[in-house]
Amino acid sequence: DTLLSELGDTNILKNELSQVHNRSHAMIAHYPPGSQYVRHCDNHCTDGIGDDCNGRRITAILYLNEDWKEEDGGELLLYDGPPNHDHEKYRISPKLGSVILFFSDYRVPHAVLPTNVHRYGITTWYYDKTERDGALERGSVKSEEEMEKERLKVEAEMKSFEERTGAAVKESVEGKYCAAKAIDILPTTSTDTSTDTSTDTST
Repeated sequence: DTLLSELGDTNILKNELSQVHNRSHAMIAHYPPGSQYVRHCDNHCTDGIGDDCNGRRITAILYLNEDWKEEDGGELLLYDGPPNHDHEKYRISPKLGSVILFFSDYRVPHAVLPTNVHRYGITTWYYDKTERDGALERGSVKSEEEMEKERLKVEAEMKSFEERTGAAVKESVEGKYCAAKAIDILPTTSTDTSTDTSTDTST
């Protein structure tokens, strides 16, 4: 939060970050070996205009991968914005303690390359207040209170299932659940570049 505040005081980012007043809950993402995340943007929005705007202005990621090696894979790949969005711009190693911040909208399409080991990271989105308020009014995104209610409901359903069956939910569905505080991202070979499956429902 302090870093964002200081960046917002710089001349180059003052206008971009002047309306950033709050952020999402943190999301812990787990990529098992063989998984990846196809190219996407965290906010399908252009200059704050459009019904697909969700209010995300800055994506912040903290990586948790100790002793990461190049052969482990799982790098974050950043692309140029349109019209050169097929051009790879940066490749970020998900090393323990590394932090990266980038614009959440169309300017920074990104992907996670296939990982050969378990890969972990914590993501938080910083919201533009005006854009986020508009998204909440349209009902195109859920409020933090609504997401908390969903989280508690999911946890209650998981507990009830485990009490009835005596089996752990994660083991029963082979990781195909989305818990309130962690997402297991399944192995995929999809090449769809338009899908954004990231949500705030877990965070």
